[in-house]
Order: sequence, then structure tokens, then C-alpha cells
Amino acid sequence: MFVEVLKCLKTLKKIKEEVSKMNEVKPGVKTTEFYITIAFKILAIILIITQQVKPEIALIITGILDGFYVSGRTWVKKTKTTIDDKIIEEIGKILKKNK
Repeated sequence: MFVEVLKCLKTLKKIKEEVSKMNEVKPGVKTTEFYITIAFKILAIILIITQQVKPEIALIITGILDGFYVSGRTWVKKTKTTIDDKIIEEIGKILKKNK
């Protein structure tokens, strides 16, 4: 029985390692949210320099656009994706190997 418990713990450790690899968080500068925020700020600067809109309005507009984008990406990341299927598939492989 002790050996079986050790096998189960070893399998759980492998599963945890695989899931951790798949769920690594990227540094901020490697995310689309970072670059979209920069792009919106550049857009605001261009609108202000060309005097197409008042500075306050340009910042409000780009702030709203940025907020919508980040909120949308967060919602997408929180919903079920193909990575969930990949995690389940990897867990299945590990469990089959350890039978």
C-alpha cells in the first residue's frame, strides 16, 4: 500500500509540473495588452499634436479603448480554451504511463 501511495504522489507531481509549464505567465512586455496600451497612447499623442481633438478627450478615448481591450482579453483568458484540452490530454498521458 505504501508503494501505491508513493506512485500516486509521483504521478501527481508530474501532473503539477506539466500544468505549471502550460500556465506560465508572460512578463508584461511580452503581452499584447502592453503593446496595445502603448499603441493607444501613441494614438493619443498623434491626435493631440495634430490638434484633431483636445488632450483631455484624446486621453479619455484611448483610456476607454484600452480598458475595453484589456477587459476583453481578461474575459477570453478566463474562459475555457484549447489549452484546457491540452492540459487534460497531458494528464491522461501521464496517468496512462503510470498504470
